[in-house]
Amino acid sequence: MKFLVAGTTFYLLTCFQGPMHSLRTVNQIVSKTDWIIGHAHMALFGAFSFFAMAGIYYTLPRILKRPMYSDRLGEWHFWLSFVGFLGFAVSLWIGGFVQGLQWMNYTISFLDTVKAMYPYYLVRLFSAVIMIAAQLLFAFNILKTARGGAQLKPAMV
Repeated sequence: MKFLVAGTTFYLLTCFQGPMHSLRTVNQIVSKTDWIIGHAHMALFGAFSFFAMAGIYYTLPRILKRPMYSDRLGEWHFWLSFVGFLGFAVSLWIGGFVQGLQWMNYTISFLDTVKAMYPYYLVRLFSAVIMIAAQLLFAFNILKTARGGAQLKPAMV
């Protein structure tokens, strides 16, 4: 359910963000920047991938007629995906906005605008590593479930 709620939230944000960057004043700043890349990732990973993962977690145990290998791995998968994606997307949005403002200032050289993006690129790198780790946990959990591995005991809450 968490994946479905997160995917829906990300989709609603995508639907808000798209019309916002179509406004002339916003578009002057964000056009052709990392902001646009963040918007695309919000739709593809934030919404549709979260929807797909929710569907897999819901249908796989019903198709195979056995529980998921590990609910705890599923929890880790969700939170690492969610936190990693938030860091990734927010660094793209803020970085893209900063990038656009710098491009509008003709006294700043292009090379200096690239150098100014370094902290945002660093956040994106660490966030991407977290997202990749999350997807590896997901693949492992799905593989063990499909192969019929003994279910791990649920986490004590």
